[in-house]
Amino acid sequence: MRAIRQLETNSPVVVDEVSEPILKDGDVLVRIEAAGVLSYHEDVLASRLGYALPEHPFTPGNDGVGIVEATGKTVVHVSVGDRVAIDPRIFARENVSEPDGMLLALTGLSSGAVEVQKLWPDGTWAEKVAVPSENVTKLPTIAGMDGVGWSRLHKFAVCYGGLSRAQLAGGDTVAVLGATGNFGSPAVPLSLAMGASKVIALGRNESVLDKLSKLSPRVFPVKLMGDPEVDIAELRKIVPGGIDLGIDLIGQAKDSSGIQAVIGGLRNGGRVAIQGSMNVPLELPYNSIMARDITILGAFMYPRDTFRKLGVLVESGTLDLDCVEVNMFPLEEINKAMQRAAEIRGLGHVVLTP
Repeated sequence: MRAIRQLETNSPVVVDEVSEPILKDGDVLVRIEAAGVLSYHEDVLASRLGYALPEHPFTPGNDGVGIVEATGKTVVHVSVGDRVAIDPRIFARENVSEPDGMLLALTGLSSGAVEVQKLWPDGTWAEKVAVPSENVTKLPTIAGMDGVGWSRLHKFAVCYGGLSRAQLAGGDTVAVLGATGNFGSPAVPLSLAMGASKVIALGRNESVLDKLSKLSPRVFPVKLMGDPEVDIAELRKIVPGGIDLGIDLIGQAKDSSGIQAVIGGLRNGGRVAIQGSMNVPLELPYNSIMARDITILGAFMYPRDTFRKLGVLVESGTLDLDCVEVNMFPLEEINKAMQRAAEIRGLGHVVLTP
Protein backbone atom coordinates (compact mmCIF):
# COMPACT_ATOMS: atom_id res chain seq x y z
CA MET A 1 0.00 0.00 0.00
CA ARG A 2 1.02 3.65 -0.39
CA ALA A 3 2.08 5.68 2.62
CA ILE A 4 3.94 8.86 3.45
CA ARG A 5 7.19 8.08 5.24
CA GLN A 6 9.84 10.00 7.11
CA LEU A 7 12.90 7.82 6.76
CA GLU A 8 15.29 9.71 9.04
CA THR A 9 15.12 12.49 11.61
CA ASN A 10 14.43 15.85 9.90
CA SER A 11 14.46 14.27 6.43
CA PRO A 12 11.85 15.26 3.82
CA VAL A 13 8.77 13.04 3.76
CA VAL A 14 8.26 10.77 0.76
CA VAL A 15 5.47 8.60 -0.65
CA ASP A 16 6.52 4.96 -0.62
CA GLU A 17 5.13 1.44 -1.02
CA VAL A 18 4.94 -0.39 2.32
CA SER A 19 3.40 -3.58 3.66
CA GLU A 20 -0.08 -3.45 5.16
CA PRO A 21 -0.15 -3.10 8.96
CA ILE A 22 -0.09 -6.28 11.04
CA LEU A 23 -3.31 -6.53 13.02
CA LYS A 24 -3.05 -7.33 16.74
CA ASP A 25 -5.93 -9.04 18.56
CA GLY A 26 -7.47 -5.81 19.88
CA ASP A 27 -6.84 -3.73 16.77
CA VAL A 28 -8.92 -2.60 13.82
CA LEU A 29 -7.64 -2.01 10.29
CA VAL A 30 -9.02 1.20 8.82
CA ARG A 31 -8.94 2.19 5.14
CA ILE A 32 -8.35 5.93 5.33
CA GLU A 33 -10.75 8.26 3.52
CA ALA A 34 -9.37 11.50 4.99
CA ALA A 35 -6.41 12.16 7.30
CA GLY A 36 -5.90 15.51 9.00
CA VAL A 37 -2.85 17.73 8.61
CA LEU A 38 -2.07 19.99 11.58
CA SER A 39 -1.01 23.61 11.22
CA TYR A 40 2.31 22.75 12.89
CA HIS A 41 2.96 19.35 11.30
CA GLU A 42 5.86 20.65 9.21
CA ASP A 43 7.51 22.06 12.36
CA VAL A 44 7.03 18.76 14.19
CA LEU A 45 8.68 16.75 11.41
CA ALA A 46 11.55 19.24 11.27
CA SER A 47 12.12 18.77 15.04
CA ARG A 48 11.46 22.44 15.72
CA LEU A 49 8.95 21.79 18.52
CA GLY A 50 10.76 19.13 20.51
CA TYR A 51 8.08 16.48 20.02
CA ALA A 52 8.99 12.87 20.83
CA LEU A 53 8.40 11.23 17.46
CA PRO A 54 8.38 7.44 16.96
CA GLU A 55 11.54 5.67 15.86
CA HIS A 56 12.37 6.21 12.19
CA PRO A 57 11.30 5.27 9.62
CA PHE A 58 7.61 5.82 10.33
CA THR A 59 4.36 7.07 8.78
CA PRO A 60 3.12 10.41 10.20
CA GLY A 61 -0.53 11.41 10.60
CA ASN A 62 -2.40 11.46 13.89
CA ASP A 63 -6.11 11.50 13.07
CA GLY A 64 -8.49 10.47 10.34
CA VAL A 65 -11.77 9.00 9.20
CA GLY A 66 -12.16 5.77 7.29
CA ILE A 67 -13.86 2.42 6.77
CA VAL A 68 -13.04 -0.62 8.92
CA GLU A 69 -11.62 -3.41 6.73
CA ALA A 70 -10.70 -5.96 9.40
CA THR A 71 -10.90 -6.48 13.15
CA GLY A 72 -8.74 -8.37 15.64
CA LYS A 73 -9.92 -11.49 17.46
CA THR A 74 -10.93 -9.68 20.66
CA VAL A 75 -12.86 -6.79 19.04
CA VAL A 76 -16.58 -6.89 19.88
CA HIS A 77 -18.34 -3.60 19.11
CA VAL A 78 -16.62 -2.56 15.86
CA SER A 79 -17.50 -4.29 12.59
CA VAL A 80 -16.12 -4.47 9.07
CA GLY A 81 -17.77 -1.75 7.00
CA ASP A 82 -18.19 0.74 9.86
CA ARG A 83 -17.15 4.31 9.12
CA VAL A 84 -15.11 5.48 12.11
CA ALA A 85 -13.28 8.50 13.47
CA ILE A 86 -9.79 7.83 14.81
CA ASP A 87 -8.78 9.26 18.20
CA PRO A 88 -4.98 9.78 18.26
CA ARG A 89 -4.54 9.32 22.03
CA ILE A 90 -3.27 5.77 22.55
CA PHE A 91 -2.44 4.52 26.04
CA ALA A 92 -1.10 1.31 27.52
CA ARG A 93 -4.06 -0.90 28.40
CA GLU A 94 -3.02 -1.91 31.92
CA ASN A 95 -5.13 -0.63 34.82
CA VAL A 96 -2.60 1.74 36.41
CA SER A 97 -2.95 5.29 37.71
CA GLU A 98 -0.76 6.89 35.03
CA PRO A 99 -0.55 4.69 31.92
CA ASP A 100 2.10 5.57 29.36
CA GLY A 101 0.68 7.00 26.17
CA MET A 102 1.19 8.90 22.96
CA LEU A 103 -0.49 10.94 20.28
CA LEU A 104 -0.41 8.63 17.27
CA ALA A 105 2.68 9.25 15.12
CA LEU A 106 3.09 12.71 16.67
CA THR A 107 4.60 12.61 20.16
CA GLY A 108 4.99 10.57 23.31
CA LEU A 109 3.07 11.82 26.34
CA SER A 110 5.19 10.22 29.07
CA SER A 111 8.68 8.97 29.81
CA GLY A 112 7.72 5.38 28.95
CA ALA A 113 5.78 6.27 25.80
CA VAL A 114 8.40 4.75 23.51
CA GLU A 115 7.09 1.27 24.35
CA VAL A 116 3.58 2.29 23.25
CA GLN A 117 5.00 3.88 20.10
CA LYS A 118 6.69 0.61 19.20
CA LEU A 119 3.32 -1.16 19.28
CA TRP A 120 1.60 1.39 16.98
CA PRO A 121 4.43 3.24 15.20
CA ASP A 122 2.62 4.37 12.07
CA GLY A 123 -0.03 7.01 11.57
CA THR A 124 -2.86 7.87 9.22
CA TRP A 125 -1.03 9.39 6.23
CA ALA A 126 -1.44 6.11 4.39
CA GLU A 127 -4.04 4.07 2.59
CA LYS A 128 -4.57 1.97 5.73
CA VAL A 129 -3.73 2.15 9.43
CA ALA A 130 -4.03 -0.25 12.38
CA VAL A 131 -5.14 1.26 15.70
CA PRO A 132 -6.58 -0.08 18.97
CA SER A 133 -10.32 -0.67 18.82
CA GLU A 134 -10.89 1.71 21.74
CA ASN A 135 -9.48 4.49 19.56
CA VAL A 136 -12.21 4.39 16.94
CA THR A 137 -15.79 5.64 17.15
CA LYS A 138 -18.50 4.51 14.75
CA LEU A 139 -20.05 7.50 13.00
CA PRO A 140 -23.74 7.92 12.16
CA THR A 141 -24.96 7.30 8.63
CA ILE A 142 -26.14 10.59 7.11
CA ALA A 143 -27.17 10.91 3.46
CA GLY A 144 -24.54 12.80 1.47
CA MET A 145 -21.93 12.73 4.26
CA ASP A 146 -18.73 10.96 3.21
CA GLY A 147 -15.44 10.44 5.01
CA VAL A 148 -14.06 13.83 3.99
CA GLY A 149 -17.19 15.49 5.34
CA TRP A 150 -16.93 13.63 8.62
CA SER A 151 -13.22 14.53 8.94
CA ARG A 152 -14.36 18.01 9.98
CA LEU A 153 -15.48 16.48 13.28
CA HIS A 154 -11.84 16.43 14.44
CA LYS A 155 -11.81 20.22 14.23
CA PHE A 156 -14.23 20.35 17.19
CA ALA A 157 -12.76 17.67 19.44
CA VAL A 158 -10.29 19.71 21.49
CA CYS A 159 -12.65 22.60 22.23
CA TYR A 160 -15.40 20.12 23.11
CA GLY A 161 -13.06 18.82 25.79
CA GLY A 162 -12.65 22.28 27.31
CA LEU A 163 -16.30 23.27 27.07
CA SER A 164 -17.48 20.00 28.61
CA ARG A 165 -14.79 20.17 31.33
CA ALA A 166 -16.09 23.64 32.24
CA GLN A 167 -19.65 22.25 32.20
CA LEU A 168 -21.19 24.50 29.56
CA ALA A 169 -24.95 24.50 30.15
CA GLY A 170 -27.84 25.80 28.09
CA GLY A 171 -28.18 29.58 28.41
CA ASP A 172 -24.58 30.17 29.51
CA THR A 173 -22.58 33.09 28.17
CA VAL A 174 -19.19 32.02 26.80
CA ALA A 175 -15.98 33.88 25.97
CA VAL A 176 -13.64 32.11 23.52
CA LEU A 177 -10.05 33.33 23.82
CA GLY A 178 -8.08 32.66 20.64
CA ALA A 179 -11.25 32.51 18.55
CA THR A 180 -9.41 33.36 15.34
CA GLY A 181 -6.98 30.43 15.63
CA ASN A 182 -7.23 26.88 14.34
CA PHE A 183 -8.22 25.39 17.69
CA GLY A 184 -10.21 28.35 19.01
CA SER A 185 -12.44 29.14 16.04
CA PRO A 186 -14.52 25.92 16.21
CA ALA A 187 -15.32 26.67 19.85
CA VAL A 188 -17.62 29.45 18.62
CA PRO A 189 -20.09 27.33 16.58
CA LEU A 190 -19.74 24.47 19.06
CA SER A 191 -20.69 26.72 21.99
CA LEU A 192 -23.77 27.76 20.03
CA ALA A 193 -24.63 24.12 19.33
CA MET A 194 -24.25 23.27 23.03
CA GLY A 195 -26.76 25.95 24.00
CA ALA A 196 -24.80 29.11 24.77
CA SER A 197 -26.98 32.23 24.78
CA LYS A 198 -24.08 34.51 23.81
CA VAL A 199 -20.60 33.69 22.50
CA ILE A 200 -17.93 36.37 22.66
CA ALA A 201 -15.20 35.66 20.09
CA LEU A 202 -11.92 37.16 21.30
CA GLY A 203 -9.05 37.47 18.84
CA ARG A 204 -6.85 39.76 16.78
CA ASN A 205 -7.57 38.69 13.19
CA GLU A 206 -10.40 41.01 12.15
CA SER A 207 -11.18 39.07 8.97
CA VAL A 208 -11.78 35.84 10.90
CA LEU A 209 -13.74 37.68 13.59
CA ASP A 210 -16.01 39.09 10.89
CA LYS A 211 -16.65 35.61 9.48
CA LEU A 212 -17.42 34.23 12.93
CA SER A 213 -19.88 37.04 13.61
CA LYS A 214 -21.89 35.92 10.58
CA LEU A 215 -22.50 32.47 12.11
CA SER A 216 -25.25 33.77 14.39
CA PRO A 217 -26.61 36.97 15.97
CA ARG A 218 -25.56 35.36 19.26
CA VAL A 219 -21.86 35.77 18.31
CA PHE A 220 -20.16 38.98 19.47
CA PRO A 221 -16.67 39.61 18.04
CA VAL A 222 -14.15 41.51 20.18
CA LYS A 223 -10.69 42.46 18.95
CA LEU A 224 -8.17 41.97 21.76
CA MET A 225 -6.19 45.10 22.60
CA GLY A 226 -3.64 43.46 24.90
CA ASP A 227 -4.65 45.60 27.89
CA PRO A 228 -6.66 43.49 30.36
CA GLU A 229 -8.61 46.45 31.75
CA VAL A 230 -9.65 47.60 28.27
CA ASP A 231 -10.60 44.08 27.21
CA ILE A 232 -12.52 43.44 30.45
CA ALA A 233 -14.52 46.61 29.82
CA GLU A 234 -15.51 45.30 26.36
CA LEU A 235 -16.61 41.98 27.85
CA ARG A 236 -18.68 43.78 30.48
CA LYS A 237 -20.40 45.87 27.82
CA ILE A 238 -21.71 42.69 26.20
CA VAL A 239 -22.52 40.85 29.45
CA PRO A 240 -22.74 43.46 32.24
CA GLY A 241 -23.16 40.89 35.00
CA GLY A 242 -20.13 38.90 33.89
CA ILE A 243 -19.76 35.86 31.64
CA ASP A 244 -20.46 32.35 32.89
CA LEU A 245 -17.63 30.52 31.19
CA GLY A 246 -14.38 31.20 29.39
CA ILE A 247 -12.15 28.92 27.34
CA ASP A 248 -8.53 29.71 26.44
CA LEU A 249 -7.30 28.12 23.21
CA ILE A 250 -4.40 30.44 22.34
CA GLY A 251 -1.28 28.52 21.38
CA GLN A 252 2.22 29.74 22.25
CA ALA A 253 0.89 32.87 24.01
CA LYS A 254 3.61 35.46 24.59
CA ASP A 255 1.87 37.11 27.55
CA SER A 256 -1.02 36.47 29.93
CA SER A 257 -3.10 39.56 29.10
CA GLY A 258 -5.78 37.56 27.28
CA ILE A 259 -6.48 35.03 30.02
CA GLN A 260 -6.37 37.83 32.61
CA ALA A 261 -9.08 39.64 30.65
CA VAL A 262 -11.26 36.54 30.51
CA ILE A 263 -10.87 35.90 34.25
CA GLY A 264 -11.68 39.55 34.96
CA GLY A 265 -14.78 39.32 32.77
CA LEU A 266 -16.23 36.30 34.60
CA ARG A 267 -19.21 36.60 36.94
CA ASN A 268 -18.90 35.55 40.55
CA GLY A 269 -18.72 31.75 40.48
CA GLY A 270 -17.61 31.73 36.85
CA ARG A 271 -15.20 29.18 35.44
CA VAL A 272 -12.53 29.06 32.75
CA ALA A 273 -10.91 26.12 30.96
CA ILE A 274 -7.30 26.50 29.82
CA GLN A 275 -6.36 24.42 26.77
CA GLY A 276 -3.77 26.50 24.96
CA SER A 277 -0.10 26.99 25.69
CA MET A 278 1.97 29.88 27.02
CA ASN A 279 5.64 30.78 26.71
CA VAL A 280 5.71 32.85 29.92
CA PRO A 281 4.60 32.24 33.52
CA LEU A 282 0.87 32.70 34.08
CA GLU A 283 0.19 35.69 36.32
CA LEU A 284 -3.12 35.42 38.17
CA PRO A 285 -5.09 37.90 40.34
CA TYR A 286 -5.04 35.63 43.40
CA ASN A 287 -7.25 37.72 45.71
CA SER A 288 -9.88 38.37 43.04
CA ILE A 289 -10.07 34.68 42.07
CA MET A 290 -10.55 33.70 45.71
CA ALA A 291 -13.07 36.43 46.55
CA ARG A 292 -15.20 35.81 43.45
CA ASP A 293 -15.19 31.98 43.68
CA ILE A 294 -13.60 31.62 40.24
CA THR A 295 -12.78 28.09 39.04
CA ILE A 296 -9.80 27.54 36.72
CA LEU A 297 -9.69 24.15 35.00
CA GLY A 298 -6.91 22.55 33.01
CA ALA A 299 -8.20 20.44 30.11
CA PHE A 300 -5.83 18.33 28.01
CA MET A 301 -7.64 17.42 24.81
CA TYR A 302 -11.00 15.67 25.39
CA PRO A 303 -12.92 12.75 26.97
CA ARG A 304 -13.03 9.34 25.31
CA ASP A 305 -16.71 9.71 24.32
CA THR A 306 -16.14 13.01 22.47
CA PHE A 307 -16.56 11.74 18.90
CA ARG A 308 -19.73 9.88 19.84
CA LYS A 309 -21.18 13.01 21.46
CA LEU A 310 -20.16 15.22 18.54
CA GLY A 311 -21.65 12.71 16.11
CA VAL A 312 -24.98 12.96 17.92
CA LEU A 313 -24.89 16.76 17.64
CA VAL A 314 -24.29 16.48 13.89
CA GLU A 315 -26.91 13.77 13.35
CA SER A 316 -29.52 15.82 15.21
CA GLY A 317 -28.78 18.91 13.11
CA THR A 318 -27.57 20.86 16.15
CA LEU A 319 -23.99 21.17 14.89
CA ASP A 320 -23.52 22.05 11.21
CA LEU A 321 -20.13 20.93 9.92
CA ASP A 322 -20.55 23.05 6.79
CA CYS A 323 -19.09 26.00 8.68
CA VAL A 324 -15.69 24.30 8.22
CA GLU A 325 -14.00 24.63 4.82
CA VAL A 326 -12.08 21.50 3.80
CA ASN A 327 -8.89 21.67 1.73
CA MET A 328 -8.10 18.28 0.14
CA PHE A 329 -4.74 17.02 -1.13
CA PRO A 330 -3.53 13.63 -2.44
CA LEU A 331 -0.64 11.92 -0.66
CA GLU A 332 1.77 13.08 -3.36
CA GLU A 333 1.06 16.72 -2.47
CA ILE A 334 1.89 16.41 1.23
CA ASN A 335 4.27 19.37 1.16
CA LYS A 336 1.58 21.61 -0.32
CA ALA A 337 -0.85 20.28 2.28
CA MET A 338 1.47 21.13 5.18
CA GLN A 339 2.08 24.59 3.75
CA ARG A 340 -1.64 25.20 3.38
CA ALA A 341 -2.32 23.96 6.91
CA ALA A 342 0.25 26.42 8.28
CA GLU A 343 -1.41 29.30 6.42
CA ILE A 344 -5.03 28.66 7.41
CA ARG A 345 -6.68 30.66 10.15
CA GLY A 346 -10.17 30.16 11.51
CA LEU A 347 -12.59 27.50 10.32
CA GLY A 348 -10.39 25.82 7.73
CA HIS A 349 -9.31 22.18 7.69
CA VAL A 350 -6.67 20.36 5.63
CA VAL A 351 -6.86 16.65 4.85
CA LEU A 352 -5.03 14.08 2.78
CA THR A 353 -7.18 11.75 0.69
CA PRO A 354 -5.16 8.57 -0.01
